[in-house]
Amino acid sequence: LSDATIASKNKDLVQRLESTLLHWTKQIKEVVSGSENTQQLEASGPIEEIELWGRRDKDLSGIKRQLEQPRLKEIINVLQLAKSSYVTNFQSLASMI
Repeated sequence: LSDATIASKNKDLVQRLESTLLHWTKQIKEVVSGSENTQQLEASGPIEEIELWGRRDKDLSGIKRQLEQPRLKEIINVLQLAKSSYVTNFQSLASMI
C-alpha cells in the first residue's frame, strides 16, 4: 500500500480490503451493541456489573487503539480513493468508539 492511488486501482486488492473492512465492521458492531451485556446485567449483582463494564472498557479501548493504527488509515485512504461504499459506514461506526 505504499502508493495509495495505484493500490486503489487494483480491483483484487480493493475487494480484499473491502472484505476485511466488512469483517471489522461486523466485529465492532458486536462489541458496540453489547446486547449480551444487558442480558447479563439483568441477572447479576453489583460486583458482576462492575466486572462486566471493566471488560467492556477493555474491549472498546483495544478497538480504539487499533483504529488509530497508521496501517488502518492507509487502508481507509485506499478505499476512499477507490470510492468504496463501505468506508462511510465503517467510519461512522468507528466514530462511536
